[in-house]
Amino acid sequence: MALFILVLLLAQVLVLSRMEQYASITPFCALAFPYAAVVLFAYWAGPMLGFVPFAPGSLVVWMCGLLVFWSAGFVLLRVVIGSELLGYVSRGFTAYFRGEDASTTLTTTLAILVVPLFAIGLLKSVAAAGGWAALWSPEFKSAYAHGFYGHIRLLCEPLEVLLIGTASRKRKLQITLACILAVFFLVGQVKGLVLQPLIAGFFYRFMRGRASLSLKSVGVVILCGILIFGAVYLGGMSIRDASFPTSSDTYLFIARHFSNYLMAGVLGFSEVFRTGTNQVGGSPAAIFTPALNVYNLVSGGINMKPWGSTSDPGIQIDLLTDDPNANTNVYSFFGTLYIYLGAVGASIYAIIAGLLCYTLWSLAGWSRNEWFLTLYCLIAAELFFGYFELYFWLLDPYEVALYVGILALCSSLIRRPLAVNRTI
Repeated sequence: MALFILVLLLAQVLVLSRMEQYASITPFCALAFPYAAVVLFAYWAGPMLGFVPFAPGSLVVWMCGLLVFWSAGFVLLRVVIGSELLGYVSRGFTAYFRGEDASTTLTTTLAILVVPLFAIGLLKSVAAAGGWAALWSPEFKSAYAHGFYGHIRLLCEPLEVLLIGTASRKRKLQITLACILAVFFLVGQVKGLVLQPLIAGFFYRFMRGRASLSLKSVGVVILCGILIFGAVYLGGMSIRDASFPTSSDTYLFIARHFSNYLMAGVLGFSEVFRTGTNQVGGSPAAIFTPALNVYNLVSGGINMKPWGSTSDPGIQIDLLTDDPNANTNVYSFFGTLYIYLGAVGASIYAIIAGLLCYTLWSLAGWSRNEWFLTLYCLIAAELFFGYFELYFWLLDPYEVALYVGILALCSSLIRRPLAVNRTI
């Protein structure tokens, strides 16, 4: 039965993605294919690594969620936009972007200016945490992620995407800056904040025709993700004990912890669905935390609502430890929606999310604008990690969208004098 449902999921993903027939990475593809791959890994490898068996019942929620999400986009593209305009949109991703060169120049300049600010923020965070020995401590992580320098980090996400997306062998400064920004992201120890701009940059390159979606390119991205994940933990362990890098047990721990992190959302929701527990989740309002906090801030309130899943005890997925601190409190994209909103609420959210994501995809192709495409690629990267968590209930995506709008406006203002000079 479990294998049958798994085959149905794979068939659904392949059939629906085939029906789209668009030469780009659509929201459905970004969300569905990574989830299907992780589910396969969790189903076959999870028990062998000491994790709970995957419960196939949770696949039904995901299959329904994917169908609703895809249907919303399909209706928008085929019924509202229509085939003729849709062809124009699809071809637009590889067409000439009039402002891409100017925006790349702006991005490179801003990256050069931001690097010293990042360095200052790093030094201040180290001092606040108690010195370099505390570089991988929770105190440092908190200091580095909040305040002025935390906002700078979010500003750098679209910069990183455009630096990667437009890079070439001749633009060595651009590649160097992208690597430097990635290092500063890495020091923050939040894997998603390192990996999402990397994935978004690859999406940008593929959609612009600068890279091909092949087994080799996918393998390189996966390898980069593994290396980044390992670097975060190896760095922290090395600071605590210099002998850790020479121990084989260290790498076995990192490998198993990587597997835990990879399967956390899938197995977390699987266990919630299998056990029927009501000890996880919380108020439906938690899903709309960003909007509620913005409202509180504008209205002068000081009581900011916490991000949803940080307040629940989580659920055990690792059978080799009884430590409650090892529980997972992430439940994947549709799993989180189902837990907090129920089937009807999750379906409504999926419809709205599908419409918004496909609208952004359409605008990126229709406008032939590098900033629309950058924003879409960042959103698609968050969908890519939907097998892990619902990132739309965080404030970060909306703040990044605001920064992208400001960068687009600045690029437009820069291009106008250049256009006037060419006509004189």
